[in-house]
Amino acid sequence: MVLLSGCGGGTAGVDTAITVDDVEVQVTAALTRDSYSTGQSEFSPSSRSDTLLIVSADVTNATDDFDAADWDVIAEDEAGRTADPDLRISRTGTFEGAERHSLTWVFAVTRTSQQFTLSIEGQEVDLTALLTDDGE
Repeated sequence: MVLLSGCGGGTAGVDTAITVDDVEVQVTAALTRDSYSTGQSEFSPSSRSDTLLIVSADVTNATDDFDAADWDVIAEDEAGRTADPDLRISRTGTFEGAERHSLTWVFAVTRTSQQFTLSIEGQEVDLTALLTDDGE
């Protein structure tokens, strides 16, 4: 697995944005928890040996027809186990006068996993610096 790093020694996709389909994507949060609520539905892993990995990202330079639904997104843990997102959420809103897009991916992952890499259309983002366990 090859990890991309930014010019200042930072992590590409975390400290600096990566470019995917002509838009800039910057991961803003990664956490593990036992459940996730969209406000309308509650999600939890089907296996007791799993937990949820929830990854959020901001998108800039997106056009009105922006759609990340078909992006190839995979989470991989330190043992090489991979997971596709069980839930993909795309939101658009206005913040400080500018239109903003955000993405959230929810993965069921092995509860004992400690490190994750997110792959978005083949570009890998090391989630180590962001990963938190919110204790739920």
